[in-house]
Amino acid sequence: MIIGPCNQYSIIQDQEKRSTGYTTDQSTDDIISDDMINNTWYRVISRNGDEIATHPPGVFHCGTLNPIWLNGSLPDGNEENVTREACLQTVDGICEEKIAIEIANCSEGFHVYRLQNTTANSAYCFASFPNETAHPEVEVILVEGPVYNVPNYEPTPSLSSAFQCSFEVEQQDSFVYDIYWYINGNSVTVFKDIPNNDLRGTILKDKDWKGKYQMNMDVTCSVRIRYSAGSLPGPFYKSPVYKAGFYPEKYVYTVIEGEHVNIAFTSTVPIGCIASHPEIRSNCYQNFYIYQPQYDNEEPVRCKNNIVNRDVVFRTKFCGIKVGNLDWKEKKHLQVYGFSDGLYNHQDRSTFIRFSSTSVSDVNHIWQNIKITDIKLSVIDKDSALTSRLCQSYNDPHITTFDGRAYHYMDIGEHVIYRNDRGPYWVHALFTNCGFGWAGSACHCGIAIRSRQSLFVLRTCKKISRKEKYLLDQPITEIRTCVDSDMSVVSSGDSYTVTLPIGTEIKFTVSTYSRFITMVSVKPSIYDINEARGLCGVPSATKDPSDDFHHREQGPITDDQKFAHSWKIHPSTNPKEQLFIPNPHFLSEEPNIEIEIENDNSNANVTTGTYCICEKQAGKVGEEFYTAQCSLSDSTQYCPSDEQLLPGNEKPNNPVVTVCTSSKQRRSLSHRSRRSVTDTDDVVLDNDSLDYDDDVNDNITELTFRNGWTEEDANLTCTKRIKKSLPSELPDIPGLSDYDYIQSCIMDIKFTAGTDFVQDTVGAAQTKTIMELSRNETLSLTDLETDDGSQTILDYVTSLLCPNNCTENGNCTSGVCSCNDGYIGDHDCSEEMSKPPLNISLPANGLCGTRTRACKRTNIYGTFKSKTIWCRRRHFRILDGLHEYTSDYETIKADYRNLFMISVNLESPRRKRSTDDAVMADGFELSLSNDGKQFGNSVNIFIFDEQCFKCDTKSKKCYLLDSCPVTTTDPPEAVTG
Repeated sequence: MIIGPCNQYSIIQDQEKRSTGYTTDQSTDDIISDDMINNTWYRVISRNGDEIATHPPGVFHCGTLNPIWLNGSLPDGNEENVTREACLQTVDGICEEKIAIEIANCSEGFHVYRLQNTTANSAYCFASFPNETAHPEVEVILVEGPVYNVPNYEPTPSLSSAFQCSFEVEQQDSFVYDIYWYINGNSVTVFKDIPNNDLRGTILKDKDWKGKYQMNMDVTCSVRIRYSAGSLPGPFYKSPVYKAGFYPEKYVYTVIEGEHVNIAFTSTVPIGCIASHPEIRSNCYQNFYIYQPQYDNEEPVRCKNNIVNRDVVFRTKFCGIKVGNLDWKEKKHLQVYGFSDGLYNHQDRSTFIRFSSTSVSDVNHIWQNIKITDIKLSVIDKDSALTSRLCQSYNDPHITTFDGRAYHYMDIGEHVIYRNDRGPYWVHALFTNCGFGWAGSACHCGIAIRSRQSLFVLRTCKKISRKEKYLLDQPITEIRTCVDSDMSVVSSGDSYTVTLPIGTEIKFTVSTYSRFITMVSVKPSIYDINEARGLCGVPSATKDPSDDFHHREQGPITDDQKFAHSWKIHPSTNPKEQLFIPNPHFLSEEPNIEIEIENDNSNANVTTGTYCICEKQAGKVGEEFYTAQCSLSDSTQYCPSDEQLLPGNEKPNNPVVTVCTSSKQRRSLSHRSRRSVTDTDDVVLDNDSLDYDDDVNDNITELTFRNGWTEEDANLTCTKRIKKSLPSELPDIPGLSDYDYIQSCIMDIKFTAGTDFVQDTVGAAQTKTIMELSRNETLSLTDLETDDGSQTILDYVTSLLCPNNCTENGNCTSGVCSCNDGYIGDHDCSEEMSKPPLNISLPANGLCGTRTRACKRTNIYGTFKSKTIWCRRRHFRILDGLHEYTSDYETIKADYRNLFMISVNLESPRRKRSTDDAVMADGFELSLSNDGKQFGNSVNIFIFDEQCFKCDTKSKKCYLLDSCPVTTTDPPEAVTG
């Protein structure tokens, strides 16, 4: 064997740090220095290769401070031994010192080098790591997991989400790789020296970060390439940040009341599934629930003007967004509506939407407690566009449209005051002769309000006439509904307030003196703009009165009488629109409920509501909770009945009889018994169907001032009364003018030859003032120093707007009288409490059959000017031919319902009845008092089996019927107490 450098050399081994890509860390590395080597031949054995560096690597590389590199090329295959120039690189230059070295190209495929020793802290550089460049990217994949038993399906692996670091390099199979995973910049797990074929095992699984991080996190991966396991790795190649989670398009939005914005969401991670069967995968989803943190507490519902205080609602099927296993790549949308609070807001409102994902399955636990940044929503007020927009019809009647156009219309019959097809919502009024001896007058004697499939009716007349007035002994008041959310009815003395689901408010008053409805006021909502029709005209977006006289068929016209007449309901031509008949047509129709939700974030069947409140957060199992919040039919809401409080925080009783009747059911037109489905004793017998006199088509006659009145006198009287009723302290109210009220007052004096209607006109002016002031949020937030201390401007001003200033017998608060001791009547405190209610009556003339009613309580009709009514009762029994009292007088408190109705509990002996029992009926003698001392006239109620007896309350006698079965089942016990 020939001795030469290729087989006789020293070895430099396991010094991979001599690679050009290695950066020396002076704080931790032992600095390589070749100042001690011998001037002899060396072979380099390194996993990174044995070739000397041919480019300046840079100071502080190759494991030393001053690296040495070959300023030339290695010998090619035809060369054996060559002499080359090497350079010492320092901070002063890339070739600060030149060094001569020899290089031998050995046939066995390696090189040997004859090296000279160097200065301290300098060393020769050999080889490097792979110079391949990688561009890694984080990708999401579904990986198979455990098999779960799913009934009726073949077992298939479950699917869960994972992250994969994907990249490509040339000759990829020639290298091994290091994969580093990071979440939010923090190292999570590392895989080293992984061959290309095993890269599938480097995915980031949920077990690597579960319990440490939540979704909506930044995921990155880094790759280093090596020639072989343990060799010097190349540089880190880092992926772009992968936003892993569920993200909105942006985090700040603005929405106008009554309008909406669509918030787009993107899921960047697939949803897992308990199986990989396609049918099962189509039913795998993850819900992301929404709520508003500022409302997530136990505070009660806040209301103002019978409208709930809220900021936004959501047009969806449940409070959240659903993302499926198969559609996770599709964008999801959340439709958010600005909530109309019915106030003229002093500034924009704002709220935040927060997400939660507390309810997850085993394969989707990565979504547990997702961290989505709160989304801010600013709500811009739109209600202020309706400032001073109030329709009023009062007295005989004088009408002002929504946009402020006044006219006078004195036809009689049923007319459409307001109509909006959105519900549909209708307000109809009945006009009949006022009874002042003039055939040209027309007063309100009925109001009917339809809200979708529900109907509220209050009627005081039994016949419509041009020349005469025909009033009922007691007004008929009733709600026919099977859906509590169709309308809100609140009674306060002689005033009623009905609020529709769209926020439109109808307020009217009933005179205890004349028994006419003195005023109907309709405050439109933003959903009425350019939509409402009827005698109230069209509320335009800019208060444009030019189109107010909108003829039902011809559109806008100039003739106010022709316009108004077009909205008259003629029984012969508009029979399906009549609301004052026993069975209005719409109640027999099937409700047309078509829910259209453009969102794709649903998970449950739609109920009657399509808007969700989404204010509170549920616990771990919250799907039913989030669905239950979706009961609204519009982007506003009147105050729930259990949140409406009377002065003194007293909850009101249901003011009227509420009836739910099947749309398929037909009742006798001559004798109808209306019943509550929950209370068979809450009954109204409205035998007095509405009739029309033969003179209804007679022409209106003209009148002049009479009884000593002149136009000048009327003007002076009206101006004085109306200006006195509106205090000078009132702030400026746009659109509030006393001119129209004064002119109407003058006409009333002309028609009636007296001042009978003046106070009603004053009441209409005060009502408009209060309805406008109460919607001005600034007035309720601004304090005013008064003699009584600090109070808001709203409280102070409305304390000056009570009828007759409460006759000096009470205090005025928000336009409502609180009477002093000894006086009653929240209208004006003009009645003495010692005067008892008189002329009271009972349903069905006091007859209560135990087979159709529970007879545990009864309504009593009359005029009740106090909310505290005392009932004195005494029990008696009807025997064959006589009656006997079986108890002493007992005084109990009645339940106040409304101005014309109270309810009283009854009690009877608890015993079985039989056909041979001598007792034919039980009964009570009832009388009422305002002060618990002075009682008025008494009425009698008989409780009996109507299959066996016929009774008469006036004669206090009962008669056995031949039809009474010899053996019969026991009738219901007429017992309470």
